[in-house]
Amino acid sequence: MPSEDDLRIWDVDRLVELARNLPVEEVPISEIWGLDGVRWFVDEWHSPTCRAALEHPRLVLDTDPAYPILLEQDKRVVDGMHRVLRAAL
Repeated sequence: MPSEDDLRIWDVDRLVELARNLPVEEVPISEIWGLDGVRWFVDEWHSPTCRAALEHPRLVLDTDPAYPILLEQDKRVVDGMHRVLRAAL
């Protein structure tokens, strides 16, 4: 569900359930939308503090690549950006 500022909010548990029987498709990292955009540090509540900058690599390294990366048709990440980053590493 897009908002005025193009922020999309999804019920990820429901999406995972709906996607459970869909075929797995390999997508090159270069085709995934959003890797060069500001995603997490967009306002004063989510400032790129040193602690926040430290936390994201931990999340990337700790993420479970067994879970699917859910993409929209235009290759925008619905769920799984930390898994995308882990794959890119």
